[in-house]
Amino acid sequence: MSCEDPSPIMELDEKVLLGKGAEGHVFLGTFAGEKVAIKRVLTNADTVVDPARQRMEDETMKKLEHPNVLKLIEVVEKLNFRYLILEFCVGTIRDYIRKKYTGPMPSEIEGMMQMANGLQYIHSQNFVHRDIKPENVLISSSHVLKISDFGICRPVTTSSQSFSLSSVPTGTRMFNSHELLQSEEKSPEEKQQIKAYVSTDIFSLGC
Repeated sequence: MSCEDPSPIMELDEKVLLGKGAEGHVFLGTFAGEKVAIKRVLTNADTVVDPARQRMEDETMKKLEHPNVLKLIEVVEKLNFRYLILEFCVGTIRDYIRKKYTGPMPSEIEGMMQMANGLQYIHSQNFVHRDIKPENVLISSSHVLKISDFGICRPVTTSSQSFSLSSVPTGTRMFNSHELLQSEEKSPEEKQQIKAYVSTDIFSLGC
Protein backbone atom coordinates (compact mmCIF):
# COMPACT_ATOMS: atom_id res chain seq x y z
CA MET A 1 0.00 0.00 0.00
CA SER A 2 3.03 2.28 -0.07
CA CYS A 3 5.16 3.53 -2.91
CA GLU A 4 8.77 4.66 -2.81
CA ASP A 5 8.22 7.46 -5.27
CA PRO A 6 5.10 9.48 -6.00
CA SER A 7 4.05 8.88 -9.58
CA PRO A 8 2.52 11.54 -11.85
CA ILE A 9 -0.94 10.32 -10.83
CA MET A 10 -0.51 12.11 -7.48
CA GLU A 11 -0.69 15.89 -7.65
CA LEU A 12 -0.62 18.19 -4.62
CA ASP A 13 -1.74 21.83 -4.69
CA GLU A 14 0.27 23.72 -2.05
CA LYS A 15 -1.88 26.79 -2.65
CA VAL A 16 -4.96 25.08 -1.19
CA LEU A 17 -4.35 24.26 2.48
CA LEU A 18 -7.17 22.18 3.96
CA GLY A 19 -5.76 21.86 7.47
CA LYS A 20 -2.63 21.74 9.58
CA GLY A 21 -1.41 20.28 12.83
CA ALA A 22 1.67 19.17 14.74
CA GLU A 23 2.25 16.23 12.40
CA GLY A 24 1.92 17.98 9.07
CA HIS A 25 -0.25 19.93 6.65
CA VAL A 26 -3.18 18.69 4.58
CA PHE A 27 -3.53 19.96 1.02
CA LEU A 28 -6.00 19.56 -1.79
CA GLY A 29 -4.79 17.16 -4.45
CA THR A 30 -5.67 14.54 -7.00
CA PHE A 31 -4.84 10.86 -7.13
CA ALA A 32 -5.62 8.69 -10.14
CA GLY A 33 -7.74 11.55 -11.44
CA GLU A 34 -9.88 11.81 -8.29
CA LYS A 35 -10.03 14.77 -5.90
CA VAL A 36 -8.38 13.83 -2.58
CA ALA A 37 -6.86 15.32 0.55
CA ILE A 38 -3.10 14.79 0.88
CA LYS A 39 -1.49 14.90 4.32
CA ARG A 40 2.21 15.72 4.00
CA VAL A 41 4.35 14.63 6.95
CA LEU A 42 8.03 15.47 7.39
CA THR A 43 10.06 12.34 8.12
CA ASN A 44 13.68 13.50 8.37
CA ALA A 45 15.76 13.42 11.54
CA ASP A 46 14.66 16.90 12.62
CA THR A 47 10.96 16.12 12.78
CA VAL A 48 9.21 16.26 16.15
CA VAL A 49 6.71 13.59 15.13
CA ASP A 50 7.24 10.16 16.64
CA PRO A 51 7.89 7.66 13.79
CA ALA A 52 6.17 4.93 15.80
CA ARG A 53 3.09 7.13 16.07
CA GLN A 54 3.17 7.69 12.32
CA ARG A 55 3.32 3.96 11.67
CA MET A 56 0.47 3.35 14.12
CA GLU A 57 -1.75 5.83 12.27
CA ASP A 58 -0.91 4.27 8.88
CA GLU A 59 -1.39 0.67 9.97
CA THR A 60 -4.64 1.41 11.82
CA MET A 61 -6.21 3.30 8.93
CA LYS A 62 -5.21 0.60 6.45
CA LYS A 63 -7.19 -1.94 8.47
CA LEU A 64 -10.35 0.15 8.83
CA GLU A 65 -13.07 0.09 6.16
CA HIS A 66 -16.36 1.72 7.14
CA PRO A 67 -18.61 4.46 5.71
CA ASN A 68 -18.15 6.57 8.86
CA VAL A 69 -14.36 6.21 9.11
CA LEU A 70 -12.06 8.30 6.91
CA LYS A 71 -10.48 6.12 4.23
CA LEU A 72 -6.71 6.01 3.74
CA ILE A 73 -6.35 5.43 0.00
CA GLU A 74 -2.58 5.21 -0.34
CA VAL A 75 0.73 6.08 1.35
CA VAL A 76 3.49 7.55 -0.80
CA GLU A 77 7.06 8.25 0.31
CA LYS A 78 9.54 10.61 -1.31
CA LEU A 79 12.74 12.16 0.07
CA ASN A 80 11.95 13.56 3.54
CA PHE A 81 8.16 13.35 3.25
CA ARG A 82 5.36 10.84 3.56
CA TYR A 83 2.11 11.58 1.79
CA LEU A 84 -1.12 10.12 3.17
CA ILE A 85 -3.72 10.18 0.41
CA LEU A 86 -7.13 10.45 2.03
CA GLU A 87 -10.76 10.80 1.07
CA PHE A 88 -11.59 14.41 0.26
CA CYS A 89 -13.89 16.08 2.78
CA VAL A 90 -15.45 19.53 2.76
CA GLY A 91 -15.14 20.42 6.44
CA THR A 92 -15.18 19.27 10.06
CA ILE A 93 -17.75 19.32 12.83
CA ARG A 94 -15.65 22.13 14.34
CA ASP A 95 -16.08 24.11 11.12
CA TYR A 96 -19.83 23.50 11.32
CA ILE A 97 -20.01 24.63 14.96
CA ARG A 98 -18.09 27.81 14.13
CA LYS A 99 -20.17 28.39 10.99
CA LYS A 100 -17.11 28.13 8.74
CA TYR A 101 -18.95 25.30 6.99
CA THR A 102 -22.55 26.15 6.09
CA GLY A 103 -23.28 23.43 3.55
CA PRO A 104 -25.65 20.46 3.81
CA MET A 105 -25.51 18.30 6.93
CA PRO A 106 -27.31 15.21 8.20
CA SER A 107 -29.92 15.87 10.87
CA GLU A 108 -28.64 15.99 14.45
CA ILE A 109 -30.01 12.52 15.17
CA GLU A 110 -28.64 11.06 11.92
CA GLY A 111 -25.26 12.75 12.52
CA MET A 112 -24.99 11.26 16.00
CA MET A 113 -25.95 7.84 14.66
CA GLN A 114 -23.25 8.07 11.98
CA MET A 115 -20.56 9.02 14.50
CA ALA A 116 -21.70 6.29 16.90
CA ASN A 117 -21.67 3.71 14.09
CA GLY A 118 -18.12 4.71 13.10
CA LEU A 119 -16.95 4.52 16.70
CA GLN A 120 -18.66 1.16 17.26
CA TYR A 121 -16.86 -0.19 14.21
CA ILE A 122 -13.47 1.07 15.45
CA HIS A 123 -14.08 -0.62 18.80
CA SER A 124 -15.21 -3.83 17.08
CA GLN A 125 -11.79 -3.95 15.40
CA ASN A 126 -10.19 -3.80 18.87
CA PHE A 127 -8.94 -0.23 18.73
CA VAL A 128 -9.56 2.76 20.99
CA HIS A 129 -9.38 6.13 19.21
CA ARG A 130 -8.51 8.32 22.26
CA ASP A 131 -9.00 11.67 20.52
CA ILE A 132 -12.65 12.00 19.55
CA LYS A 133 -13.40 15.72 19.15
CA PRO A 134 -15.07 18.08 16.63
CA GLU A 135 -11.85 18.59 14.64
CA ASN A 136 -11.53 14.85 14.11
CA VAL A 137 -14.97 14.24 12.63
CA LEU A 138 -15.00 15.21 8.96
CA ILE A 139 -17.87 15.99 6.60
CA SER A 140 -17.57 14.21 3.27
CA SER A 141 -18.57 15.71 -0.06
CA SER A 142 -21.72 13.56 0.14
CA HIS A 143 -22.38 14.96 3.65
CA VAL A 144 -21.54 11.76 5.52
CA LEU A 145 -19.64 12.12 8.82
CA LYS A 146 -16.31 10.31 9.09
CA ILE A 147 -14.03 9.81 12.09
CA SER A 148 -10.41 10.70 11.33
CA ASP A 149 -6.95 11.21 12.87
CA PHE A 150 -5.68 7.94 14.30
CA GLY A 151 -2.33 9.27 15.50
CA ILE A 152 -2.84 8.18 19.12
CA CYS A 153 -5.18 5.28 18.46
CA ARG A 154 -4.02 2.02 20.01
CA PRO A 155 -5.08 -1.64 20.20
CA VAL A 156 -7.09 -2.86 23.18
CA THR A 157 -7.26 -6.20 24.91
CA THR A 158 -9.76 -8.22 22.92
CA SER A 159 -11.56 -9.88 25.82
CA SER A 160 -11.99 -6.81 28.05
CA GLN A 161 -11.73 -3.96 25.51
CA SER A 162 -9.30 -2.29 27.91
CA PHE A 163 -5.91 -0.60 27.68
CA SER A 164 -3.24 0.57 30.11
CA LEU A 165 -3.05 4.25 31.02
CA SER A 166 0.74 4.07 31.07
CA SER A 167 0.85 5.06 27.40
CA VAL A 168 0.84 8.73 26.39
CA PRO A 169 -0.48 11.00 24.98
CA THR A 170 -4.14 10.66 25.90
CA GLY A 171 -5.86 13.06 23.54
CA THR A 172 -7.41 16.50 23.97
CA ARG A 173 -7.94 17.27 27.64
CA MET A 174 -11.30 19.03 27.42
CA PHE A 175 -12.84 15.93 25.82
CA ASN A 176 -11.12 13.38 28.08
CA SER A 177 -13.17 11.12 30.33
CA HIS A 178 -12.96 11.33 34.11
CA GLU A 179 -10.72 8.29 34.44
CA LEU A 180 -8.15 9.85 32.12
CA LEU A 181 -8.24 13.17 33.96
CA GLN A 182 -7.95 11.47 37.37
CA SER A 183 -4.90 9.54 36.21
CA GLU A 184 -2.88 12.71 35.49
CA GLU A 185 -1.50 12.86 39.04
CA LYS A 186 -0.54 9.20 39.11
CA SER A 187 3.03 7.96 38.79
CA PRO A 188 4.04 5.89 35.74
CA GLU A 189 4.06 2.80 37.96
CA GLU A 190 0.53 3.51 39.20
CA LYS A 191 -0.71 4.19 35.66
CA GLN A 192 0.65 0.80 34.60
CA GLN A 193 -1.85 -0.81 36.97
CA ILE A 194 -4.85 1.24 35.84
CA LYS A 195 -7.04 0.00 33.03
CA ALA A 196 -9.25 2.23 30.91
CA TYR A 197 -11.85 1.04 28.44
CA VAL A 198 -13.13 1.92 24.98
CA SER A 199 -16.01 3.66 26.77
CA THR A 200 -13.66 6.64 27.19
CA ASP A 201 -14.30 7.31 23.50
CA ILE A 202 -18.05 7.21 24.10
CA PHE A 203 -17.67 9.89 26.79
CA SER A 204 -15.76 12.07 24.31
CA LEU A 205 -18.44 11.54 21.66
CA GLY A 206 -21.08 12.62 24.17
CA CYS A 207 -19.13 15.82 24.78
